[in-house]
Amino acid sequence: MVNNFKIAFEILMQDELRDNKYEAVVVKGEEFRTIAGITEKYYPNCPIWDMLDAPQETLKKEVSSFYYNNYFKSLRLHLLNKPEVAIVVLNLSVLFGKRKVTKMIQRILGCKQDGIFGDKTFTALARINDKEFVYEFLLEGIQFINYLANAKYKEDMLGGWLNRIVGLFTIVQRGLRISPHTL
Repeated sequence: MVNNFKIAFEILMQDELRDNKYEAVVVKGEEFRTIAGITEKYYPNCPIWDMLDAPQETLKKEVSSFYYNNYFKSLRLHLLNKPEVAIVVLNLSVLFGKRKVTKMIQRILGCKQDGIFGDKTFTALARINDKEFVYEFLLEGIQFINYLANAKYKEDMLGGWLNRIVGLFTIVQRGLRISPHTL
């Protein structure tokens, strides 16, 4: 299932990289940096902050390792043979946070919504119809963005988040036919 991660990671990086480069930027109106979607505010001890002058390939390996260990593996996506599920869950976890996304998954699957990706959630996710789940999950993502818009939360970012979900719909509809330069 490592290949599932490789595909999901490359799709995630299409949205997270600036000019196709791994470089840190200061978040507008904030006091912290972000690189490839990793935010210093939430991950101040991430080794990447001490490596910002490293070559791009080194930064890519560190970013990839971060997402594999902190998202993909912690959500057990490495154990699923469901590439479309892996892509959308990884992407939306980075956008909305693992706990929120786990609750979204649990709501769709009819599991207790405790935000903990435990055995029951994993077993239910392993048994679902991939396409139906992916579409319902992405619709949940749109509903959450709508909720945030109504709450006037991070309005400057919501358009980009919505575009990301539309892009994920497109990828899933194409059946994961991804351009060769992606991989």
